[in-house]
Amino acid sequence: MIDVADMAEQLNALYPEEAEALKEAVSEAVLYYKNSRSVKDAYGLTTYYPFGGREGAKASVETYKALSLNADYTNYLVNFISILTGDVLEPMNVSNIQPEQTAGGDYVIKLSKEEYENLLEVYFTVWEQVEGEDDYFFMLGESSNVQISDDGTILTEFDGLWPGINGSFVCLYEISSSELGKKYAIPAQLNGKDVDIIAVFDEENPEGKILGCRPISDDPTAMAAKLLLPIKKGDKLKFFYYAEYFGENDIEDTEQWYEGDEFTVEGELTLEWLSVEQGVNYLYGFLLTDYQGNTYYTDFIEVEFEM
Repeated sequence: MIDVADMAEQLNALYPEEAEALKEAVSEAVLYYKNSRSVKDAYGLTTYYPFGGREGAKASVETYKALSLNADYTNYLVNFISILTGDVLEPMNVSNIQPEQTAGGDYVIKLSKEEYENLLEVYFTVWEQVEGEDDYFFMLGESSNVQISDDGTILTEFDGLWPGINGSFVCLYEISSSELGKKYAIPAQLNGKDVDIIAVFDEENPEGKILGCRPISDDPTAMAAKLLLPIKKGDKLKFFYYAEYFGENDIEDTEQWYEGDEFTVEGELTLEWLSVEQGVNYLYGFLLTDYQGNTYYTDFIEVEFEM
C-alpha cells in the first residue's frame, strides 16, 4: 500500500505540477488522518501497487479487470504490471562479483553506475554448509543492514554471531524495514501447522524480540495474516531451513527444505545470539533486487571463523 500524497511528494522533482495538483486533491478529499511513531508520512489516502511479486502481480491484473473500477485507474495499474512482469530492462551482471573482506573484517562489493541506478534493495546473506553434504548450504538468513555509497560501493559486516532460539540457529527473512527498526520472519511449524515466527529489532529491543507467529496460507498470492498468534508454554515447535545446491553438477533438486528437531516450549520464547561453529565453511554474499523485482546473487566468499 502506497500513501498517495507521500508518493506525489517523492515524485515532485520529476513532475512538479502534477505532484502539487495530486497533493492538493488529496488534501481536499481527506478530512482527517493520523500519524504515529511507527507510521510516518501518511496523509489519509492510499493506493495498492502489486509490487510484492511477479506471479502475484499477474493474478492482480485479472482481479482489477473484473472489479470494473475507474477505467483510467485500471489501465494505469495494468500498464504498471506489464512493465513489472515484462522483459528485464536492465539486467544486473553481478554473478561474478565476489565480496572482498577488508582489513577491518567488513565485506564489500562495487556495482557499476548502471547497476547502482537500477538497484531497489540489497541484502547480505549468510549460508552454512549442510552437515554431510559438500555442495548444499542452508541459509541462516538475510538482512538489509548494509551501507550503500553513491559510487555503488556496498559494505556490511558479520562478526560470526547469529540469532538463535533454544540453542539452534534460526533462519531470518527480513519482511519490513524503517528508521525505527526491522521485522523478520522465521519459518517454523507450531503444533503441526506451518507458521512464520515474527521477530523485531528496534531501539527498545536491540537484541531482538519475538512478537508471535502468523499462519501460512496455502495460496501464494494471499496477503499475509496481520493477527499474530501467541506461542505458549507446552507448544510443540520446530524450525525450517532453506537450502540450495551450489555444486557444479546439473541436478534437478537444487532447492531443499530441512527440518530442525522438534522441542516443547517451556516458557517465554526469546532470541539468543549464538557463535558460528569453528572449522565449518560459511558462505557470505549479497542478494540484489532491481526495480522490476528480479533478484540476483553475487558470487560467494568462503568464510571460516575462529572465535
